[in-house]
Amino acid sequence: MDLVELNLKDNNLGGQVPQCLTNFTYLKVLVLSSNQLSGILPSAFTHTKSLEYLDVQENNFEGKYSLSSWANHSKLQILALSSRNNSFQVENDNWFPTFQLKALRLTHCNLNAIPSFLLYQYDLLSVDLSHNKLVGTFPSWLLVNNTNLREMFLVNNSFSGTLKLPNTKHDSITLFDISHNNFNGPLPKNISMGEITMMDLSNNHFSGELPCDFLIGCFSLEMLNLSNNNFNGQIFPQYMNMASLMFIYLNNNNFSGKIGKGLQNFTSLFALDISNNKVSGKVPNWIDHSFEVNFLTKNRYDSYKGDILNFMTGMDLSNNDLFGDIPLEIGDLQGIKALNLSNNLLARSIPKSFSKLKNIESLDLSHNKLSGQIPRQLTELTLDYSVFNVSYNNLSRVDS
Repeated sequence: MDLVELNLKDNNLGGQVPQCLTNFTYLKVLVLSSNQLSGILPSAFTHTKSLEYLDVQENNFEGKYSLSSWANHSKLQILALSSRNNSFQVENDNWFPTFQLKALRLTHCNLNAIPSFLLYQYDLLSVDLSHNKLVGTFPSWLLVNNTNLREMFLVNNSFSGTLKLPNTKHDSITLFDISHNNFNGPLPKNISMGEITMMDLSNNHFSGELPCDFLIGCFSLEMLNLSNNNFNGQIFPQYMNMASLMFIYLNNNNFSGKIGKGLQNFTSLFALDISNNKVSGKVPNWIDHSFEVNFLTKNRYDSYKGDILNFMTGMDLSNNDLFGDIPLEIGDLQGIKALNLSNNLLARSIPKSFSKLKNIESLDLSHNKLSGQIPRQLTELTLDYSVFNVSYNNLSRVDS
């Protein structure tokens, strides 16, 4: 019988890739990912000219590997290579492929340049070049050449310069992650990605104020991560019609001023993190209207890369200069799982409305100027807490 598909993913297979696997004439799908395979990856699957899908990532291959060995595999559509071994390197050969890939994943491959064969690819739906040693400016030509590109991941490289996107719409993009690079300067205005759901620009060197219209063309955006950059100015000071946004991460920047009323229009938030900034003013009492009362599980967003969404609903406003009362309305966030208001200048008493936070697992009000008594109803909930911290305040005994 002529083997057409072989899937050995997620086992404990070790040793080298058996040479016999390279001789199946009619093999279309070969998946060996997430095993303990080692040694040299066969440089050419000589007789597998029917191969359409090859996935050998997450193994322990070593040595150099030449992509030019696939030059004559005209049916290849999916190619995924990576290794846990730091000595594995994919070489960037100059060759002209006979195939048009739908998806390419070359992660942890010690690439020092974007493979030149990508200049001749025009049908890509997904490209992932994360965790390499890539340098240079943002490869906007990938978007220009592949107008149907849906996923772009360039995580943990050394790209630098400003983010210059082509002056065209990119409505096919749904996932866009260029985090952990050295991009700098201001964000471009009018990012036009009508179908995008996840945008991660975190851990770069972006700076300046957020343009009020920089997301005007992102109608479906659900998760925005701008954390660990050098942004400044006020947070969403003007109206933005972004009702789709569920997760906003702006922590570890230089934002200042009050929390802008533009945030009031994000009516479907599950998580908001603006910690470690210079935000001042009072916690707005309308903030409860921006949050859903339900909570979200990890599996709802398992298509997103990384661990950024692997926790329940939460709000983190810690390490800012917020002052005044804690709004009573926060007690209406009955689905919230984590609330952190620590290291601010909040004063007066803990609202008794907090006793309605039946689902909360982590509550941190430490390092403020709170006074009065701790509501008895609140302490009755502490058996379910993983964190309950009201230290470094002026609180007295529990209210009886």
